[in-house]
Amino acid sequence: MTIYVRGQFASAIQDGDLGGTIGNIKKLGTAVTLGQTINGKVRWWVIEYPFVSGGWWQHYETKDGGTGFGHTGSGTYTVEGSGASTSPH
Repeated sequence: MTIYVRGQFASAIQDGDLGGTIGNIKKLGTAVTLGQTINGKVRWWVIEYPFVSGGWWQHYETKDGGTGFGHTGSGTYTVEGSGASTSPH
């Protein structure tokens, strides 16, 4: 997934467009949150920020498109490419 950051806003493309913000999340710290809806399911990514190789990510999804989010995955990520940056633009 390629994530684009401008100030406090972020966007990405992963099975469609995602949009979100950067902010402090209680008990997790600073993270990018990105959301999207595909086939009636709401998907939500929470990704540690600033971006550094070895940072963590978590994924949540609804089964009914409503408010019942379930944790569906987590792991670490690697920063790649010449455009990689650890600070907002």
